[in-house]
Amino acid sequence: MLKKKCLYLVAVPIGNFDDFTFRAVETIRNADLIIGEEQATTERLLKKLKIENKEIAILNEHNEKTEAKQLFDFIINKNYSAALISEAGTPCIADPGAVLVNIFHRNEMPVVPVPGVSSIMTALMVAGIEDFSSHLCPPPCPPPPPNTGGGALLNFVGGGGGGGGGGGGVLYFS
Repeated sequence: MLKKKCLYLVAVPIGNFDDFTFRAVETIRNADLIIGEEQATTERLLKKLKIENKEIAILNEHNEKTEAKQLFDFIINKNYSAALISEAGTPCIADPGAVLVNIFHRNEMPVVPVPGVSSIMTALMVAGIEDFSSHLCPPPCPPPPPNTGGGALLNFVGGGGGGGGGGGGVLYFS
């Protein structure tokens, strides 16, 4: 059962439809509202998943800034669970959705990620990087810089001078 008054960000496969996760399909199947980028693409996806009679809203680069607040109000007032999908890939990553997500955050309403296959991780798998885990910061990691909110440290490939013209880099996340 999905939470009501909640936005689910559902990753959609890029290229191979069989890469859909069970959780992603079930989230789309059980959501009260599907938010897609384009009507025809969203309907095709639902048909392929054999999901019928779903209410669909459209949120894309042309209407996101003007429609996101109204869409938020609609979800809250109808007590809906909503699944935001992109045409291919992960919502909010080179696709619309960030404005709506920020409205949910500002109103302290839940946003739940439903990840799928990651194109970045897939690319790393086939890149042939030997001993990839050695590029992750082994414990003990140095402390994060001030004002980063703490978190973990990821050492990018090339930390020893490789990686294309530099000494690599680090990413802090929490």
